[in-house]
Parts: sequence; C-alpha cells; structure tokens
Amino acid sequence: MGITKYIHYSIDLVLVSIVLAGIRRNTGLTFNADEFHSMDARRYISKFLGLGERMYDYTVSLVRHSGYFYQRSLKDEFTDELKKNFKKKANEFDIPSARLD
Repeated sequence: MGITKYIHYSIDLVLVSIVLAGIRRNTGLTFNADEFHSMDARRYISKFLGLGERMYDYTVSLVRHSGYFYQRSLKDEFTDELKKNFKKKANEFDIPSARLD
C-alpha cells in the first residue's frame, strides 16, 4: 500500500471521529470504550474521540467566523411557522382581529 492509501484512511478516521463528536454533542450518546478489555485499546479510542472533539470545535469555529453561515434557533423557526399558519387560517375564516396583512 502506498502512502496515499494511509493518508486517505487517516482522513476517513478523522471524519468518523468528528461525526461521533457531533453525535455526542447533539444527542448525549457516547461511545462506550469500556467494552474493550485491553487498556491500550481504551487509551487509543479515548485519544481518537478526543481528536474528533478538537476537530469538531475547530470546524464549528471556522464555520462560525466564515461569514457564509448564520445561526438561527429552532425556536425562531417554530414560532415563525406558527405565525404563518395562524395568519393563513385567520384570513381563511375572515377574523378581523387576527389579520396581520
């Protein structure tokens, strides 16, 4: 195997580690390294997951400061959708006090 295969596999492992970090941050689900009996395996898995955490933080920081993305909370999207549906129904039923057009 050439060096390019090792580079490719290394990048794939880092991406998997970043995905696992994202899952942990967003859902609270954590990979259970205690299932491995070898202390060496646990140590390497901990390092692997720690790398994913650092790369996740770096990626979020990079995206946040890039200017191509903006943050919008899910609460805002939910309330905007409720307002839109309320306006639509109010206009359908011809409720004058609810009209916001």
